[in-house]
Amino acid sequence: MVRLLLRAEAGVRNATCDFTQPRAEMAEEWREHLSTSSTISQQDSVEYLESALSKWRFYEDRDRAVDSEKALIQSIKNDSTIDALGMLTIHASWANLKESLGFCQFRRTWSNNLTIDFLAVHPALLLPKPPISGVGTALLYYVSTLARRIGAKRVWLETTDVSVNYYSYLFGTSKTSDLLNIPVAKFHKRLTGFFGKK
Repeated sequence: MVRLLLRAEAGVRNATCDFTQPRAEMAEEWREHLSTSSTISQQDSVEYLESALSKWRFYEDRDRAVDSEKALIQSIKNDSTIDALGMLTIHASWANLKESLGFCQFRRTWSNNLTIDFLAVHPALLLPKPPISGVGTALLYYVSTLARRIGAKRVWLETTDVSVNYYSYLFGTSKTSDLLNIPVAKFHKRLTGFFGKK
């Protein structure tokens, strides 16, 4: 588990980020926050979560889903070329949301890099003036620490037309790039500026 700070209406508040075993209830709770006036970003967040849950079940059935950092490291020791799937979530009891504030599903590839399959923030937070911000960046920070711990060389992810500006801001990449492939050292250094100590 990693303790992080998020920006909220009442100031900077504590939150925790950790591995999870995703549950269908998480998607049900997120979907309750959608309406006919929901934005594309809000709809996408629920779609990404439902897709992540489906992928998790596929990997779990094949004994390649990990629910802790220890389990990830052990799976690599057991099989150096394992393609393992993990999922991180952020929680904050003060946020008044039943389920997680956001999630990140990632894979450790057979060549020991990390790829981010899905990353989304709770639809209730995807507002012009969000009550809580920094959730996505906090999840990426944890991914960067995991990448360093397992000795990964690169982190890669796909952007969308909605997320490309966000990733360009975080990593200084092109606003026309739909696929980012970033050395772990750079990935971690950029995110450390937001959530860690240099």
